[in-house]
Amino acid sequence: RLIDGTDGATLWADRYEGARDGLMAFRDKVPEALVDAMAVDLSARDRQRLAIRDTADPEALENVMHARRALSMFTYEGSLAAEKQLRQAIARDPQYARAYAELAAAFVIRMENDWIVLTGADTTKAFYFAERALELDPDLWFSHYALGRLHSVASTGDTQAALRYLKRAMELHPASDDARVYYGILLMMAGELPDAREILMSAIAAHPQAPFWYHLGLANLHFHQQEYEQALIVVDRCLAQMPNSPYCLRTQIAVLARLGRMDDVDWTIGEYEMLGHEVSLDAMMKSSIEKDPSLRAHLRESYRLAGVE
Repeated sequence: RLIDGTDGATLWADRYEGARDGLMAFRDKVPEALVDAMAVDLSARDRQRLAIRDTADPEALENVMHARRALSMFTYEGSLAAEKQLRQAIARDPQYARAYAELAAAFVIRMENDWIVLTGADTTKAFYFAERALELDPDLWFSHYALGRLHSVASTGDTQAALRYLKRAMELHPASDDARVYYGILLMMAGELPDAREILMSAIAAHPQAPFWYHLGLANLHFHQQEYEQALIVVDRCLAQMPNSPYCLRTQIAVLARLGRMDDVDWTIGEYEMLGHEVSLDAMMKSSIEKDPSLRAHLRESYRLAGVE
């Protein structure tokens, strides 16, 4: 059902009951129906993009949906479950570009949290999956997005390449703010704080319920601009959505330490450790994606203030 957000009126509605193979045909009709309902004029290129179907195999699509749910848990076990589902999707449909891109993104999450056992081998696999997705569908925005994120966290990555891929993702899918927000986060991590601030604040203002990691990006921005009270307010929003997020907890530890709230620091470190994460300066710094030396020094000193060695 498509509802007009201004007055709650239903613009379009339909339902499907039947066999799974029929569901795929129904799914393929939905985008055109939504365009007609919204009275949107599409260019020839837009209509060409709309006609591209990611897979004709309903079970492969189901695998990808299960993988996304598993990844949303942001745990090592969830990433393993997602990898299994995505490999099954690829086995069912070897031309399924989105499945390859999602698999690359799963490896990115592992890298961000230092859940990698064989760093070189896993990095090679991640780049292979992302580049294979791009080869299968050069106009799939998520392939460019995955490569951008991968370049931002891999030890062999290139920040400028990451920014180029993210720009391309934004061009291909301007309706999604994910690439734009990650682009802003990457600018911040490179030390370009004013530009990053404008992007992050405008994106969050446009989302009544922005995803937790949008708030995380803004919290880190406030933290690195030494706006610690504001950073704490924003990181609390992040944790309200994702209480077990290792990303949010690491930022909260650093912010609380700068505010001198050591009892709260100890409690947060306990939560972080209880979730199975290593509490050491090397491990926590390895999980950071800050590239600018001054930002890394600021973060490192904050962890030391928290008693992390």
